[in-house]
Amino acid sequence: MAQRLYDAREKTVQQIADLFSVPRSTVYGHLDREKTVPRQPKGHCKCEALSAALTPVRRT
Repeated sequence: MAQRLYDAREKTVQQIADLFSVPRSTVYGHLDREKTVPRQPKGHCKCEALSAALTPVRRT
C-alpha cells in the first residue's frame, strides 16, 4: 500500500510514515527501488529554468 501511495504521488514519505506510525526511514526501507517511480518536484520545468538562470556562464 505504501508503494502505491508513493508511486501515485498521493502521499509524501512523511505522510505515509505518519499514516503507519513509523519513521520515514522505515518507509524508505520498504519502497521497492526497482519499481519506485522517480519523483520530480512539482513545477519541475520552473526548477530547471531557475537552475539554468542561476548557473554562472563560463567564459573561455
